[in-house]
Amino acid sequence: MGLSTLFMAFGFVEWYDSDASEKKILAPLLLLPVKIETRSVRGHDVSSISAREDQAETNLSLQKLIETNFNRKIPSFEAHDEDRTASIEDYLERVRVALEGLARWQVHRWLVLGHFAFGRFAMYADLTPDNWTRHPAEHGLVSSILRGTENSEEEGFPLSIPEDYPIDDPEFESIAPFLIQDADASQHSALIDVMKESNLVIQGPPGTGKSQTITNIIANALAANKRILFLAEKQAALDVVKRRLTQAGLGEFCLELHSDRSSPKSVIESLKERTEISMEVRNALPPLDLAWNENRREIKAYLDALHATSPSGRTPFQLMWQALRGRNTNSDTIDAFNSVSLPDEVLTSASALDVLRHELAIFADTSASFQHAYGHPAASPWAELTLADLKNNEVAGLLGTLKEAGIVGETATALIASWRGRGRRCPQSMPWRSRRQFLLP
Repeated sequence: MGLSTLFMAFGFVEWYDSDASEKKILAPLLLLPVKIETRSVRGHDVSSISAREDQAETNLSLQKLIETNFNRKIPSFEAHDEDRTASIEDYLERVRVALEGLARWQVHRWLVLGHFAFGRFAMYADLTPDNWTRHPAEHGLVSSILRGTENSEEEGFPLSIPEDYPIDDPEFESIAPFLIQDADASQHSALIDVMKESNLVIQGPPGTGKSQTITNIIANALAANKRILFLAEKQAALDVVKRRLTQAGLGEFCLELHSDRSSPKSVIESLKERTEISMEVRNALPPLDLAWNENRREIKAYLDALHATSPSGRTPFQLMWQALRGRNTNSDTIDAFNSVSLPDEVLTSASALDVLRHELAIFADTSASFQHAYGHPAASPWAELTLADLKNNEVAGLLGTLKEAGIVGETATALIASWRGRGRRCPQSMPWRSRRQFLLP
């Protein structure tokens, strides 16, 4: 009933990791599985020890360690029916001879009853070629792990982290419809893979919902009329899942077999309890909110629209976050453009938006070039001038006057420079009209 850890140990080896090590290590040589039984004799409990197997076995873990690390070979134990005691003594002597030359190593003729955990030893024994009708690597799952690719009907493909399923899609929701524990998209996707009978590994640090996912897997497998074998290295992991299943009303489907607390009596009592459970069929409760499915559909439609890719290659979700970032980093600029309205075709046509974006880029480049050459427009004497009332037929005249003023300014600047070169001063007190007549030829 599970893996027994109670052994009678015959003989111990005292050994050291190295010649310089001061740490003494003791390891059993022969292990005989035993059981302790208690019965009542004249009102008193009397315990007895009996063997669970016909003969003791060599400590394979110690045998392999010494062979690998110290290049010594411990002989295997072979009992003789006619004289088992003599065979044990002979075995201990053969071990002593095999270990001769190893400093401070000794063989102790001790008999010890105790618990020896050999969980990994049992796994090692399971891999013995004699226990397999075909090589383990020929098994589909084992070969996939060794190659690093998943088997398929056509060809293998590399193992990788898959994308999440659209779990709100009825097609996928029907594969794993029961969630007795909270699950996010990745956990629900893992549940769907299990129900599709795919091989997978669920990995994550503590607190990321692995036990909740296992609980949901067991619940959906039970609903599909499947049997589940749940194994864990630590008892705490088993207890957590069992407690969650019990809270969900599924604890009666759990039968604890492999642990230090299990025994034939407890298993039989557990089976008896299940035979006495009523077979009454309980109708599922209707959803409390009759509009729940409709609300789910509306929320899904909203999410689909939020993440739908537009002709520009971006989604509304991306544009929203881009706008939020722009408000934080360019708040002053955005305030200046609050009064600017965009044509409707820019908001609905990707091509029109591209044209506007191109024109804005040209304007921005031109503005940067102008500012680099002439300074910021706000520093110009013309910055205060308002041209809102200027008529179209007056534009040409204004441009001509400005051109003439430019020519006059250049001429005046040249004359002033010439006068100063001759040591003369330009008249400052005459009226502008007289000064203009004076400067012009």
